[in-house]
Amino acid sequence: MFIPMQGDWTIRVKSKSASFPQQFKISGAATGNGIYAANGPNFPTVSATGANWSIAIQHNNGSGFQTSNLRLRFPQIVGSNYEFDLQSDDSGNDGDFNDLILTCSTPVRTNEYLIYGNVSLYSGPCLWNPCFRDWLVIDSRESLVKALENKSLRDAIEKVYKERIPLPFPPEPDPEPFRPLMLNLLNDFQIPPQEIEVLSPKAVAISEKSAKSAKDAVEPLLLANYKRERVVKTELASVVDTIKYNRLELVKLYDVARFRCRKEAAPYTNLQFEEYDRTTAEKAGLPYTGTGDREMLGSAATDAFGNYIFRFTQYFGSLLDELFTDGTSGEVGYIRPDIIGKIVETVPVYKLAYESAPRFNVNRLQRIDYCIPKGNIRPSRQCFNGNLIGTLGNVVIDGAQNTTASFSNAALTRSGTNILSPEGIITVKDTEIAGFAVKCACWAGRVDVKGCMYNAQRNPNDPIIRYYTIRYKKSQGAEWQYVVQHHVNPILTNTGYKNELTGPFPTDLFVDGAAAKTTVSAYKNIQAETFVDGIPWKFEELSCIMRLDTAIYEADAPGTVYFRVDAYDGAGNNVGTDMIALYISNAALKVGFGNTGFVVPAGQTIENLNCGLFRLFDGDPAGETNQMRTPFKLPYLVVDSDPRGFVDYYKLSFSKCPTAASLNVTAPGAIAGNTTSVIDFGNMTDPAGNDCGNFRGTPAKFSSDDLVEAVVEPVAGAEWLDPGVEYSVYSFSLEAQRRVTNGYNTGKSGTYYANTTLGILRK
Repeated sequence: MFIPMQGDWTIRVKSKSASFPQQFKISGAATGNGIYAANGPNFPTVSATGANWSIAIQHNNGSGFQTSNLRLRFPQIVGSNYEFDLQSDDSGNDGDFNDLILTCSTPVRTNEYLIYGNVSLYSGPCLWNPCFRDWLVIDSRESLVKALENKSLRDAIEKVYKERIPLPFPPEPDPEPFRPLMLNLLNDFQIPPQEIEVLSPKAVAISEKSAKSAKDAVEPLLLANYKRERVVKTELASVVDTIKYNRLELVKLYDVARFRCRKEAAPYTNLQFEEYDRTTAEKAGLPYTGTGDREMLGSAATDAFGNYIFRFTQYFGSLLDELFTDGTSGEVGYIRPDIIGKIVETVPVYKLAYESAPRFNVNRLQRIDYCIPKGNIRPSRQCFNGNLIGTLGNVVIDGAQNTTASFSNAALTRSGTNILSPEGIITVKDTEIAGFAVKCACWAGRVDVKGCMYNAQRNPNDPIIRYYTIRYKKSQGAEWQYVVQHHVNPILTNTGYKNELTGPFPTDLFVDGAAAKTTVSAYKNIQAETFVDGIPWKFEELSCIMRLDTAIYEADAPGTVYFRVDAYDGAGNNVGTDMIALYISNAALKVGFGNTGFVVPAGQTIENLNCGLFRLFDGDPAGETNQMRTPFKLPYLVVDSDPRGFVDYYKLSFSKCPTAASLNVTAPGAIAGNTTSVIDFGNMTDPAGNDCGNFRGTPAKFSSDDLVEAVVEPVAGAEWLDPGVEYSVYSFSLEAQRRVTNGYNTGKSGTYYANTTLGILRK
């Protein structure tokens, strides 16, 4: 892998303890790019500059140079420089991370900051973020829901964040990213005073006017040329007296729950950083809101152990403000920044997956650990002898790779914890990785196909995949067609990560064993470019080889589509094949009611006042007919237009206002009988084991795609209107879901609803 770097650094070889040849590669820098051999006796020292660039360590085990695994050691100040070691472990797999060690150093400057730490994923019965000590931080909706069940916590939250409760229920279908809540455990001020570090220049400083070179021009910023005078703190308002709560009780809760959290490293994770500008209220010590202005600082990537290092610069325009008013001539005030960490997904669309609470008054060199709720980010999966098709979204495709592109049921059944049938229907049981479970679902929407195009535990003679093709067809006898969707992935540039096209490109390859090359649409293998060539593609997105827009391949006719992936080396030779089936169905459920009305006996009329409102005669001593038990017809349907049938369940229910009621279903016979709230209920038939039964909704009971005409009436002894009641409203509703996934959702569609009402007036 590679490590992103920011600014100017000097890189020197500290030590080498490996039998394989070693080298390091610098990419994307303004100066210093290149490959540098590190085999002695004269180890190179390299200076690299640039806003964003990357460094990788490589080794040659006999099959050409490839990227080594890296481990960051945390930085320290040595003399007037920041220094840290970059350790590597090559494919000798001894795990000692001493094969080649580089030392990176840069001068400590007054306007530059170096933050570092560890990024981990937390889970378990912890209600708040375990990476904070002085604040109780709630950073997910799930944690907030649980926290509100505790009386002490709810009391504090209601006083500090009364605008955040009650929570919307049900949760919004596409909620905004959750902004953390912060409860100070130390005092009643929710945010500490803002701090300004005041420096004064030493007499030896070189003035910028007298600088004779570009190097001398930055000398005034060297921290060694300044002395620290004092730290100025802002005044906080007394208005915080209105939000006191029992801090001692919260400290007890915090200490108990923090140690019950489970944490695991977040390897190869891209972390973005913003500098946060407090609002006026926050500067007065009032609660953190997250609504202040922000400045993007850049991003860092974690190593295999979740460690990161990030360097950023404050510019003079943002250093001084009205808070620094007591300075003397020559003094410089630096506002200590407030820093927020973020996890952002950039493909297939931009999505803020997680935002941390800020760290206040960050020092020039400071460790900041980030704990992220495990469910907020997709897990990164590095290949270890994996299949060319290994994951669809977050759903792992288990079983043996279909190396011969066989259409046999045995070859197409990918069975493990999850089961992909020969039809391409998926049953998900691995909730740890997928994040959901579902039985017998189809595929729809955009599906991320992820595969292993580079073997991280490879032998010297293993081929390196440089290109791959994806083909598809809807029937076994049809001709294969090439997938030609554009595919992009983020790559690190001198201005940050940007999406770059990875294919398809016209490529000459030996296809299907042909003796001559054919020009076909192929994609370049960025996994090999990262692990072999040290090119800085964003690690979290490396495994995605295509984002299939399934509607293209469904072509308005749901059913099984076969997808074949072929891998090729640099000479164009086929070095691997895999094939799966996907049952694609982007159909929607038809859910609704037909024309409702009363079943009026011959010779009678019921007054229809329109808009579902009827006036019924309740009889009189003269012998007028009582209409208060006249049957009501309620045509309805729930139908999956796909003949395979992926309805998960449906309900037909009713309610009455202002009182409760029971109804009697008199037709059709399959659902006849008395009921208090649900007229019919259906769910997926599952004969046994992992068999998938068809379930299309109402046709499963009534053998028809047409409306089912239910006939209902009050139960024996009752009438539509209770005695003494002049008016009532009956509400009928349908509810249904479909079993469908794109690999990331819950395995179910959104809920389909339909409603109708019946209003009755006494005549």
